Amino acid sequence: MRARQGPDPLSYQDTLRALGALIDAWAVPTARLWVGPDGVRIVTPARPSERSYSWQQLIMMAQARSRLRERRPPASLPPTARWEVILRLAGRAMDEHHGDEFTISATRGGVGQAATCRVDSPGGPVLTPEEFVLQQVEQAHQYWSRGQRA
Repeated sequence: MRARQGPDPLSYQDTLRALGALIDAWAVPTARLWVGPDGVRIVTPARPSERSYSWQQLIMMAQARSRLRERRPPASLPPTARWEVILRLAGRAMDEHHGDEFTISATRGGVGQAATCRVDSPGGPVLTPEEFVLQQVEQAHQYWSRGQRA
């Protein structure tokens, strides 16, 4: 049973995955996110460099993304090169953690390069870079060996 499931009615995993799809369109190498009771604030090298999204906006994005996911072709980039996957893994760790305030620091990977991600809460680490690498390897294995989306 999960300790925390993110913004009702969805999980952090679902809402951050949708935000990741948006960040993928910006094609940025790094992102820093502050997650709190009011929503998510994100800073990237893209212009504008800082954006904020309320939970209601993120829930609507996640619901729309879910409806489109089955209709689109598989992603052309490996999981390590997609923000959608990076933030989904961060959200999955957050769903297992008590609390509603988090900081995410991540760098997108590429072909032959691992992404990095760290999630912290006021109480300490939620997802370490080492744990993230293990999850990333699992996702990449699934993607390449079974041809499944990550």
